[in-house]
Amino acid sequence: LLLGGEVHTGADLQARDRSVRASEDALAAGLQLGGAYAALATPQVLSLQGWSVQQTVDLLAAVPAWFEQDDSRARSEALELDSDVVHLELDEQGVVQVHMQDVAANNMLTDALVAGLESAFAQINQNPACRTVVLTGQGNYFCSGGTQETLLAIHEGREQFTDRKVFQLAMDCDVPVIAALQGHGIGAGLVLGLFADVALLSEESQYLSPYMDYGFTPGAGATHVLPSALGVDLGREGLFSGQSLSGSQMKQRGLLQRVLPRSSVLAAAVSLARRVASHPRELLVALKKQWTTSQVVVRDAAYEAELKMHAQTF
Repeated sequence: LLLGGEVHTGADLQARDRSVRASEDALAAGLQLGGAYAALATPQVLSLQGWSVQQTVDLLAAVPAWFEQDDSRARSEALELDSDVVHLELDEQGVVQVHMQDVAANNMLTDALVAGLESAFAQINQNPACRTVVLTGQGNYFCSGGTQETLLAIHEGREQFTDRKVFQLAMDCDVPVIAALQGHGIGAGLVLGLFADVALLSEESQYLSPYMDYGFTPGAGATHVLPSALGVDLGREGLFSGQSLSGSQMKQRGLLQRVLPRSSVLAAAVSLARRVASHPRELLVALKKQWTTSQVVVRDAAYEAELKMHAQTF
């Protein structure tokens, strides 16, 4: 809502979020609810209202200050990427499409794919022509997560998942990132998509966090981002069980993200990105930094907790 600025009806919002109440006669519905409140004991109502107000005051006090942006060092130039597995495409509106296309490896986070993504986002941050990013995969795969070699190295204590934080590139990107998870998202590959500002999922694709099936506790910030992005119950269930769920199954469970047919995911993401890109880059950068500042603190705390769990389980 904040990035796109589209107009939605009450029915639209209720379809996306079942906690929203939409009614043809909002006044009548409001009077009915108000009557139920009026029947309650006044001291208890006032006490609960005071608590609710204080919660709101505390939340507002914790909101980071608005950040003034300095793009003086940025340079506008064509995006060029020396990678066989990551493709960049910048249109005239400032929408950058980042395509992960390591078909042979099903878009696992190989050294080549990691290097390509790191280089791509570094260029995007430095180029003032870039206003919005669409991150997507190819075919049936969005991103398959860590390679077997990487997982074995972590399991044996030779590496830590924080050695190369490719999965947080979308959150760290200066401009908004829309993840088009048109294909399967697995482990750190799912985290990569969910750390984006907006994620669109596919009805047919499978999404899972299989760490527990691999014999160790989750990493890559999964313990934070899955409950945060997918909902507490669905996220925790996925972390504990390692179970795979399709986009359509998660939608039936009440997932708030848009879930579309695979063939429609990328087009919908690009359409949203173009609407977002109609706003000045400096405002988009400032808005994103304003809301991710607190998220970064929670994310990094999750990394620390996950590393401690790894130290115990290994």
